[in-house]
Amino acid sequence: MMTDKQLQELVDERHADYLAEERAELQAMQLKDLPKGEYFKRKPDAHKVFTRNEYYRDTKKYQCDDHDDIWGNGIQLKGTTIVYIGFTY
Repeated sequence: MMTDKQLQELVDERHADYLAEERAELQAMQLKDLPKGEYFKRKPDAHKVFTRNEYYRDTKKYQCDDHDDIWGNGIQLKGTTIVYIGFTY
């Protein structure tokens, strides 16, 4: 029988393996290269998922909406911002 410490170490090891696999699938690219409506993360280990929307010429930025935000608040990011795709959502 495993002790609590051994069990926790096993869980931590498997979680680390899962995170490594998830990060290996991620692809970094510029926001301007994503198609409209594509899901992305701002950092490889981020929990928030955004959607790329329209480009606004007056601010020279893309509107990006937090996928979980029901109020529709979002952020505007430059097209050269590096974002991450290829994750399981």
